[in-house]
Amino acid sequence: MAEVIVQNWVGNQTNNQINSGVKRFAQGFIFYADVSLPKVTLSVHRFGNPGNVTLQINAADGAGKPTLPLLATATRDGNGFQVAQADEDFDFGAPAELVNGTLYTMQVFVLGADAANYIRVWQIDNIPGGPDPYPDGKHWFSGTGGAVWIENHIGGFTDMMFKAYGETAAGMVGLAPGAMAKIMGV
Repeated sequence: MAEVIVQNWVGNQTNNQINSGVKRFAQGFIFYADVSLPKVTLSVHRFGNPGNVTLQINAADGAGKPTLPLLATATRDGNGFQVAQADEDFDFGAPAELVNGTLYTMQVFVLGADAANYIRVWQIDNIPGGPDPYPDGKHWFSGTGGAVWIENHIGGFTDMMFKAYGETAAGMVGLAPGAMAKIMGV
């Protein structure tokens, strides 16, 4: 059974909207063990009827931005999302097999989004000069469908709220707290 082994869920919460078919958000992340990743949970809510919402797991380039190859993808009907902040699971048909200590990215987009039909993606931010809420990966924004990525921050560090689930080769059951901290990178 997959367990939450990386998450960014606690802190000052804000949100940002994906209100265009070319707008995307991405978040870098790292596991500190070889992991099979079957699911990611995002904190989101909808306005109107945004249609399909896609979450992809990609490799990261040298700066930490999304790049090929595409490792996993999940699409949900965003019309069924809540109109208030809620956890939404994205289950991959086949888990992404991720390597210990490697930086990956998750990116979310809504091809049918417009000014009246969109989602808001919740994020954790800090006050300017404060610590990065999730230092193992940057939060990125693209207004060009992923052709160009810009680091997304509001006067300080900002990271998407997410939970990444996984199973290690040894399994998650019975891991000592120190082993869990190592996998989570805490």
